[in-house]
Order: sequence, then C-alpha cells, then structure tokens
Amino acid sequence: MNLAEFILQYCREHKISKEKLARSANMSRSTLYRMMEKDKNPTLLNLTKLAIAMQVHPQYLIKLEWEKYQLSGYDVTPIDPLNEPMMWFNTSSYDNSHFIAETISDGSLVCVNERFSKTWRIQNTGDTVWENRKLVCQNTNDPLNHEDCLNKFNSLFNFHIIPLQTSIPIPLVKPGETVDLTVEFIAPSVPASVFSYWRIVDENDELCFPESIGVYLQVQVVSAGPAATQN
Repeated sequence: MNLAEFILQYCREHKISKEKLARSANMSRSTLYRMMEKDKNPTLLNLTKLAIAMQVHPQYLIKLEWEKYQLSGYDVTPIDPLNEPMMWFNTSSYDNSHFIAETISDGSLVCVNERFSKTWRIQNTGDTVWENRKLVCQNTNDPLNHEDCLNKFNSLFNFHIIPLQTSIPIPLVKPGETVDLTVEFIAPSVPASVFSYWRIVDENDELCFPESIGVYLQVQVVSAGPAATQN
C-alpha cells in the first residue's frame, strides 16, 4: 500500500471526503491532492499534519511515502536515518506498533474507590497482521503484597490499583489500522500515587515488542470531597 491508497482507504472507512480531510489537516485541497501524486514529494510538515488529522503515527505515513521509491524500481539508499531502525526502510515483513493517544493523562486525579476506565489507542505500523494477541498487565505482583507491616490493614483497606481484567484480547488488526484498548480499574481505598503497566503478547504469551516500553496508567488517588476538586 502506498500513501495515496492509504488516504483513499481512510476516507472510505470514515465516510469523509478528501476535502474534509484536508480541512482537518489544516491544508488546502490541492496540497492533499499533490501529496497523493506519485511524482510529488510531500514535506515532513504536511505528512505530520495529515497524520495528526488521521490519528495515525507520522512515521507510518513516512514509511508509506518511502515505499513509493522502493516499488518504483529506483535504486535509493537511505542516508543516515538518524538512528531510526533500518526496518523502516526494509520492504520485508516486520512487526511494529506505535502509541497514538490515550484517555486519562498521567497525573490525573481520581477518588478513592472510584471505578474508571482508561483507553490506549495503538497503531499497527508494521507489515504483520495482528492475530490472537492480548494486552497483559505486567505488575500484578505488587511488592506491597509482601509487606508484613500491612497485613493487619489488608482486610480494612485496599492499597492497590485493581484492574478488573489483567488480560485484554486484541481483535485482528491489519497493517496501518488502529485499535482502542480499554481497561477498567478500581482505585485504592487510600490516597496514593499508583501505576499500572501493560504490554502486548502473542498467543504463546511472548512479548511482541520486547524493545517497546508498552503502555501504562499513572494517577493520583485523593480523598473524596474538596481535595479531589481541580481548580
């Protein structure tokens, strides 16, 4: 798939015109049309603006644009890709993902015992179809569980952030597609700063992206009442 095909597919799936997409990207209709032409070279700024409007990672559009040269038969060699892995410029199959957006930003306030959900939007930026994958919590073995001094309080208080599921199935995701992964949590019953860490694994429970930092939740738990109100 090239950049023009990806743009057309996006417009079909989201039932919007190219003109509306151009407005969302804060560019003229003619600029978007030129970006879709095989003999034109979109600027990095316009590719980034378009990626933001489409809610995909800019590097994915850059990758599609690069493949235009690979498929055209030109003998093009990338020059110092600024430490970006060479797989971005390789036409062979590979597996990759990028974080796009989230709900509940880091440091957000939630009340004690509050039940809430967080959603991460992830894009398949590789060439591999994601099948039979899961998003799995990585910090279920909380060190606080082994603190003897807290044993007598465990029946009275919940000191931990509790995910209602520690494993979330991921639907089939094709290259270029995004997926929203939602986890529901219950906040501790005492004020605290809490953290929950998640990564994607395959059907064998092996990490799909060992070098990725994964996704996480980090919130401040406060007592219900005036202290929980943000100015």
